[in-house]
Amino acid sequence: MAERDYQLTVQKKAIRRIHIYVYPSQNCVRVTAPKDISDAKIAEFLREKEAWIQKHLRSAAQKEAGVTDTTVLLFGKRYPLAIRHAPGRAKVVRDSDRVVVHCPQGTSPEKIGKLIKNWLKTCLEEKIRSLAPDCERRTGLHAKEWRVRDMHTRWGSCSIQQRRIRIALMLVHKREALIEYVMVHELIHLKEAGHNAAFYDYFQKVMPDFQKRRAELNGR
Repeated sequence: MAERDYQLTVQKKAIRRIHIYVYPSQNCVRVTAPKDISDAKIAEFLREKEAWIQKHLRSAAQKEAGVTDTTVLLFGKRYPLAIRHAPGRAKVVRDSDRVVVHCPQGTSPEKIGKLIKNWLKTCLEEKIRSLAPDCERRTGLHAKEWRVRDMHTRWGSCSIQQRRIRIALMLVHKREALIEYVMVHELIHLKEAGHNAAFYDYFQKVMPDFQKRRAELNGR
């Protein structure tokens, strides 16, 4: 079969039709096919479905990076997205009021989506470094390490014994005040492990509008 820019697995089993499954997060496509079908028929099926496969891989990768076909969401603001094809190493920059991807001709949409996602991670890491001193000053608490992780079920987490705090990459799409809210929230866990009365009393003391920020962050 032809060389592809995603991982392809084919499994033959006792079924009547060819089925195709796309897993964007793994850049993987899985095909299940009847036992008696030839490899040539499977290859022909994949050629017919190639545009559909690429569309689903592209849309999922872009959605995960906060990207539409024309914009990138960064710290609560949408920036126009431009693609510039040029030889050399691919990179993403914020040029005035837009985000520009510089990449060689023929770079796949999936690769562009990953470039933007990595760039967004760097942006969030830089934002955390700039906000951490004030967050630690106002709480009187210090984290040994801040890390950005690709978490989808929580905004942040705190390892109390190691004094390490993890911030979800998806926060890069939120405005600065909401990033501060999560950072302060996790710092307070270094003092109060649970969400008890003491936790919220201290939260109120160091960030009086924390409930308003929490409601905005959670879409309430």
